[in-house]
Amino acid sequence: MPTPELLFSVESLVNLSYIPHPFHVRPLNSDDYDKGFCQVLGQLSVVGDITKEEFQRRFRELQSVKDTYYIIVVENLTTKEIVGSGSLIIERKFLHHCGNVRILKLKVEDFV
Repeated sequence: MPTPELLFSVESLVNLSYIPHPFHVRPLNSDDYDKGFCQVLGQLSVVGDITKEEFQRRFRELQSVKDTYYIIVVENLTTKEIVGSGSLIIERKFLHHCGNVRILKLKVEDFV
């Protein structure tokens, strides 16, 4: 079985060694559909009946927009299930000289 693709580089995360076992915080990956990612989001809002193919298509779409979508998940390593998720979205602006790094709008969303 091929290694799942990550949405973004794990090096982008700060040191999370204080997270207790059996929980692991990491970027969303291409196999998380099978680990209950959509069901976790369903605790927050209506997700709908997303097929695995639709999940994979959206994953690749988000992955193709580099340095924009940072979706993290909390996985229970014992059960191999996603138990939490959060999103950080970087919105680039035309204002303030095309929104240089100091003025990027960061949206933190979808924390479950």
